[in-house]
Amino acid sequence: MRKIANCLGLLLLPLLLSGCLTANTIAFATHEHTYYLHEQVKQVKQAAVTPDSKLVLWTDGKMAGAEHPGKYTVTASLRAPTSLSPARQRDHAYATIRRRDIFEGWDTNSMKAPDLLPVAVAPLVVLPDHEDTYKHRAQFNGIEGADRSVYVVESAAHDINVDVVYVDKGRVPRKTVFNLETKYVQVPHRYYLFLWLPVTIPVDAATLPLQLLMWPMWASIKC
Repeated sequence: MRKIANCLGLLLLPLLLSGCLTANTIAFATHEHTYYLHEQVKQVKQAAVTPDSKLVLWTDGKMAGAEHPGKYTVTASLRAPTSLSPARQRDHAYATIRRRDIFEGWDTNSMKAPDLLPVAVAPLVVLPDHEDTYKHRAQFNGIEGADRSVYVVESAAHDINVDVVYVDKGRVPRKTVFNLETKYVQVPHRYYLFLWLPVTIPVDAATLPLQLLMWPMWASIKC
């Protein structure tokens, strides 16, 4: 417990470093920043293949960049060009689902269309740490008794977007891994942050003595 408390103390040190608040304020005010946003999946309510060979997932979760959780639809063309695996195996291929093919809401009428081919939906798969779907591709072999299956895969670290693995026992390639394209949000210069400088400069100056006093303690902590 003491070790945890010491390590937590280290997290406060950046705030005590002289000039840290001011430097960060200036950096955020004068530099553009890019945020990388990913989809969140609670469950896939229904999946199907349309007559024009599109895989459709009616999903409950949160779209990248959305303010609130809700329903959204993911579509992937099964006719679009795909990349074969590095080993040139005919068993699996790769493709990207573009942002334009991910949109809010469900079309309930299309969900009930009689000409849809049903796709069995597996439970959400969460891979450990930063691992990706490619390393675990062998475990996605389709749901027993189903001609068509789909898996939604995400990593526990949430540092890459969701993958969709579609398995069709009567199709070549039999297995296709679709990666949902990351949403990039560019944040422009925020010059209004300069208004905080009259606050950050005195705070940085005031914490300099405290930083010097805590330096020996910081040097002795081992996590």
